[in-house]
Amino acid sequence: MQTKRNKVVKRMFYRIPVELASPMSVSSGTNAATDHDVLVTEHGLPFITGSSIAGAFREYLHGNCPDLEKPLFGFIVPPATKNQNQEETQKGAMSRLFVSDIVFENAVISVRDGVALTEDKTADDTGKFNYQIAEAGASGILCMEIVIYENDDLKQEQVENAVQLLLSAMQAGVIRFGFKKNRGMGRMQVTKDFGYRFFDFSKGIEEARDYLKFLENESYKAKTFVPCVLPSDDCITMKIPLTLTGGISIRTYSAKPNDPDYSHLTSRSVKGGTVPVIPGSSWNGAIRARAIDLLKHELDCKKLVAELEAAWGKQEGNTYTASQILFAESEMEKAHMLRMTRNKIHRFDASTVNSALYTERACVEGNTELEIRIRKSKDNAWIAGLLWLAVQDLCHGLLAVGGLTSVGRGIFSGEFALPDEEYLKALQRKIEEVKAHEANQNA
Repeated sequence: MQTKRNKVVKRMFYRIPVELASPMSVSSGTNAATDHDVLVTEHGLPFITGSSIAGAFREYLHGNCPDLEKPLFGFIVPPATKNQNQEETQKGAMSRLFVSDIVFENAVISVRDGVALTEDKTADDTGKFNYQIAEAGASGILCMEIVIYENDDLKQEQVENAVQLLLSAMQAGVIRFGFKKNRGMGRMQVTKDFGYRFFDFSKGIEEARDYLKFLENESYKAKTFVPCVLPSDDCITMKIPLTLTGGISIRTYSAKPNDPDYSHLTSRSVKGGTVPVIPGSSWNGAIRARAIDLLKHELDCKKLVAELEAAWGKQEGNTYTASQILFAESEMEKAHMLRMTRNKIHRFDASTVNSALYTERACVEGNTELEIRIRKSKDNAWIAGLLWLAVQDLCHGLLAVGGLTSVGRGIFSGEFALPDEEYLKALQRKIEEVKAHEANQNA
């Protein structure tokens, strides 16, 4: 059978400057420097592979614009479903989108500490680990090429709309990359106008000559990026302004002679300089513990704990379910770092330990914002109501975050109210349903 020739009729090129809006950790799969090293080039520059970017883009289109997923990214027809009479072009198609790696030229690589969790999501006593991150503020270039063939149904306008949609989702933080992306990491943003070139080879030989010149000097035309409205807001979003009433201590350790034994965690800011931060994992641990405590005691509904933990992500054999509850990393504003020397206290008799002075550098006062996002579904509305109760405890100083909470660290104040009571009502209905079901089983 003679295969019909399918020639290239159009090519589109994008050169997009991007910047890390939060730390990012794309694993290299090695543990030479830490337990989780970032992927770096031969020159030691962190980068994210084009396949990772394309995978995140395709996943987003699959859920939000499925009509463009296969035409843009290609597809394979499984052998069992192929019809022997099908033409070759109907048996599958290669991707029309080619994505480059992003190398972050000015990146600062630092190390953070973490604690491994047990199966029930509590801290493992022997599970301390550390991992590398590329700090926020690092910049790089994302290059994309889209090829349109003669027999494709793909139109130029469709491609441009798809690219704008993907960049807008990335700008909004809906598309993220790498490790701990549900805990505030892996966010990238378009920083300025991007380069764009379009070639339509049906216009004749002059267009082909312009294309060859472009390949020699890569002269792009500037195009302003205007974020579009995303197809749907797939998350319930809570943004809570908070004021630190004392100090907070989320520790990072140092072995340098003149440094404190430990300091509150700081990170490079997109605005420039280094600022104290509260990672999403710290918010997550505190809010999660309080939510479970509310179900077990104040709300007297232990049966809901398992469902809540499933929404927080779970593992069943080799199958992993992503968390439905997302936390952003928070920067502290108008805070200052205070160095102090303290006595180590014996944990059993509360006496001071001889020759056990240590120095710390804590974050004192300042303002911040806690951002929580809950993926929307008919079964998740009650979770928003439960987290609202936990956040109220945080705003009233009844829930502390970080270490040294027994000596008054990690206390916040703030005011936060949902626009309506639908989520609290959903929580009430959920508890009533669970208790009614339990009563029927015991009858």
